[in-house]
Amino acid sequence: MCPTVLSYNLSRRLSIALAVFLLVDFALTLAAGLCMNFAFENADPVMAHRWSVWHGVGGYVFIAAGLCHILMNRRWYAGLVSRAAVTWADMARCRLIPIYTMLFAVMAVTGPLIGLFGLTGLIGFHQGCGLIFSLFVIGHAIVRFGRL
Repeated sequence: MCPTVLSYNLSRRLSIALAVFLLVDFALTLAAGLCMNFAFENADPVMAHRWSVWHGVGGYVFIAAGLCHILMNRRWYAGLVSRAAVTWADMARCRLIPIYTMLFAVMAVTGPLIGLFGLTGLIGFHQGCGLIFSLFVIGHAIVRFGRL
């Protein structure tokens, strides 16, 4: 059975405000990433740099807000982890949030590695995971906001 605790010691308004902020920041970061990719493909290094700065800033803000979101839902995660036997059926009922979390972790690690340390070999992996993560985030937002 899927844990049902949605947030921890936060008012409903604050929880909704953080979710809306996350969604807006996600959309802006995704748009900046797509524009950056388009600029790189069209060999425009000046525009690519500008978009990469916006993508990086939005990404760092998204990581911070995403960690707050995970912290808000830590009881849900604790309920999921504390059960002895987690079956695939349980995971499906839980809306695949552990996969969202894994994709978030991949994005939170590969993004700074590319931006700060110049590990350009991770760009394709970051882009692929980012597009899959984007689909999951959109689905998660539709399901969660539909329940509010």
